[in-house]
Formats: sequence, structure tokens, C-alpha cells
Amino acid sequence: MRKLLSAGMLRLRKNRLFYLGNAVLFCLGIFFAVGKYFDMQRFQIKQYLDDCLFLHVIFAGCCASVFCSLFTGTEFSSGTIRNKLIVGQTRRDVYLSDLIVCLLSTLCMTAAFLLSYCSFGLALLLPPQLPWKGIGIYLCISLFTITAYVSIFHMLSMLVSKKTISAVTCLLLFIGLFLLAVNIQSRIFAPQYLTDYIMTADGYTETTPYPNPKYLTGMAKEVYKFFFDFLPSGQSLQIASEMVKHPALIALYSLGITILTTLAGILGFQKKDLN
Repeated sequence: MRKLLSAGMLRLRKNRLFYLGNAVLFCLGIFFAVGKYFDMQRFQIKQYLDDCLFLHVIFAGCCASVFCSLFTGTEFSSGTIRNKLIVGQTRRDVYLSDLIVCLLSTLCMTAAFLLSYCSFGLALLLPPQLPWKGIGIYLCISLFTITAYVSIFHMLSMLVSKKTISAVTCLLLFIGLFLLAVNIQSRIFAPQYLTDYIMTADGYTETTPYPNPKYLTGMAKEVYKFFFDFLPSGQSLQIASEMVKHPALIALYSLGITILTTLAGILGFQKKDLN
């Protein structure tokens, strides 16, 4: 395992996609911090450091979907994985070593965003509203969510040999999970009553509120809440908007996803034909 990790880290240091991902997220951190500052000056509204601090978990999921698929797919196309097995490495060790390298690379990209955003944000924005203890808790939860993202995309990348197919599948899965989480969020927080406005000679007039057909109640609402907490994309939205109510439960869900996808990936890779 140690040799595999050393070889993976050496390959990572020479990987252009890794440096590109770090550069993109570093620039995104500056963009959001400076953008918030200009909004504060233009509209005379207060902008706090933690307003965009936790967006990193969403960007990390997107980066993981691209990096894991291309990094692992290159090993298949170049025959590197087959060579590792020929020299006596076990499939389990190969799988786990690549998983660790992908996770470390994603965390490095995340750190690039946090470094640039905090560097500019501390100088340009107001201090965070969230207590420092709360910020630490959110960062800890995001670590679990990012790990779950990486484990999912690494599993797909190790089971789909074609680099292009793997990359498209992982990216579409990320987009699909994100859109699903947005839809779930909109349903959970849908108002119980809706109000229309009609135009009159005196201006807009509010009509009598009427029941919202999309308002969730009972078991349906609990099911939506479960998936909003369980899905990494739902966790990302909660973390980014600082609305996590059960941090320990979310961390437990992410840990469960990581364990299940890793076991499934190892079992699938054990049976995979590499010829």
C-alpha cells in the first residue's frame, strides 16, 4: 500500500488537471470575496465572511466528479492498473490507494478555495456571524460530505474502464444529484399558503391566500427531509446555506455512504475483467 500511495502522489504532482483544479478554485475564492465586497459598496448592505465560506463543499463535489474519473480513467487507458496487479499488488490495495489519492487531491482543491476566499474575505468583508466553534463544526461536516462525494465518483471510475464514459457519467450524476437536492429543498420549504397579486387602478392588490398544492405534510415531508439529509448534494446545500440542524446525523450518513460505496467498489473491482 505504501508503494502504491507513493507512486500515486508522484503521479499527482505531475498531473496538470490537479494544478488546473487548484487554480480554478483559488480564483473562485477571490471572485466570491471580491464580488461580495463590491456588493457591499454598491448596495450599502452588510456582507459577512461566512456568507460564501461553505460554498467550497459544492465546488469540491464538482471537482471530484471530474478529477476522479479522468485520473483513474487514465490509469486504465495507459495500462497502469494492470501493471500494478502484475507486480503483485492486490486489487483492494490498488482501489484504496487511488481512493486516498483522489480524496487528498480534492481536499487540496478545497483548501485552495478556502485559502484565497479567507485571505481576501478577512480584509474586505465583515467578521463572520457564525461563531468560530460553529465554523469548525461546519468544516468538519463538509469533510465527511466531500469524502462521500469522492467515494461515489471513485467507485464509478473504477468500475467503468472507458475514461470518457466515466467522466460523463460522474459529471451527469453530480448535476443530477444537485438538481434533485434543489427540488427537494424547494418542496420542503414550500409555503403552506400562496397569495396572488392582481393589478388594479390603485396598484397591486393582494388576493385571499389559498392552499399550496405542493406543500408537504406527514410522512411525505419526513421522506423528503430524509433524502435531503442523506444525499451528499442535499448536505452540500445545507452546509453552504448554514442551515444544518443535525450535524452528527449528516456526518453519519456521509460515513455510511463512504463505507457502502467503498465496499461495493472493491467487490466490483475484484470481479472486473481487466483484459
